[in-house]
Amino acid sequence: WRHQAKLGEATTLNTEINKLSDTAVIKDFFFREEYERDAFPDNYVSLITAKPEYTLSFLERHRLDELFPMVERNPEIRFDTHNQQFAETPFYFRQEVQFSNLRKVPAKDDEGLAATRLDTNHTLSYAGRVGDVSVTPHVGTRQTLYSRGVSSDGAFVRGVVDPGVDVSTRFYKTYDVAIHSFGLDYNQIRHIFEPTVSYNYRPNPTVLRTKLQPFDAIDAIDKQNVIHYNFENKFQTKERAADGSLSTREIARIIPFFDTDLHTGRLRNAGMRMELRPYGWLGIEGDSMLDAESRHVDTTNLDFYLEKGPVRLAIGQRYVRDESSQLTAEIRWKLTQDLDVKFYERYEFETNDSKEFEVTLSKAFDCIIVDF
Repeated sequence: WRHQAKLGEATTLNTEINKLSDTAVIKDFFFREEYERDAFPDNYVSLITAKPEYTLSFLERHRLDELFPMVERNPEIRFDTHNQQFAETPFYFRQEVQFSNLRKVPAKDDEGLAATRLDTNHTLSYAGRVGDVSVTPHVGTRQTLYSRGVSSDGAFVRGVVDPGVDVSTRFYKTYDVAIHSFGLDYNQIRHIFEPTVSYNYRPNPTVLRTKLQPFDAIDAIDKQNVIHYNFENKFQTKERAADGSLSTREIARIIPFFDTDLHTGRLRNAGMRMELRPYGWLGIEGDSMLDAESRHVDTTNLDFYLEKGPVRLAIGQRYVRDESSQLTAEIRWKLTQDLDVKFYERYEFETNDSKEFEVTLSKAFDCIIVDF
């Protein structure tokens, strides 16, 4: 059961409740719709107020089935401010405050870890420029109050300091070329190159993570000395509209990225994302992650889709090294304004068999949509 409601202009209520008979029912029968998106079902009530100056959220998460492990939050309250400028200076300040009453329970067991945590994070940044280069140094301090640790029941505070700097610039070049063949209407091509280098250094926290009960990413914070590289390439062209005017359209975005861990001298988190739009009705999207140590591709996703008139065709490839290589295909045909038919197939090459075949008939009424 899922429900969403707007409680005023800035406040949204979201709820979800799942009650299951066994651990495999979602994987067996709702693999694409739910399992690929979230392997573990959730049960929560969320209330979020989002305003230009801040975001205030309330979350109540509770386990209904003992089939799955879960970190319960009973409740969690979070207050975030967006980057706020000091008067007319180039200094900006942001703060995050989060109170969590946490309980981590394993599967088929009610005995787990429990603690109360108050986390505060403050970041001061400076928006500077050196010629055409944007230089943004920043420093953050995180103070976290724990009601207990792994081997003690007494409260204590862990302190973390996060200095760093982001450096970015932007180059572009326009190529005076025109392509008017194969249905293309390209009038000049502009290449925009935006390299970004981020350096983040964090010394050891005042309390090591091994002395904390592990609930989430906040408790896993450790020392780091990392440089992150991001190279964004955008390609744009001008296409002629029906009235003869020229409008700009992005035809490609390619972003290679990788990190260098200065503690170990090794690469990590290396990969690439891309989006190709050669035609307005044709799109190709993909991403890939590389294991920097073995130099092998760990995961690759590639999606190809086209939409012409009432027909939409989508083909996707999913690859996980040493685990799976799947092909998905979908055809959606709009028979009438309110009636659609869809065919879907998912094939696994590792075992050479069809994992899923589906035919869906969808009928839209005034206020509901019925799928058969």
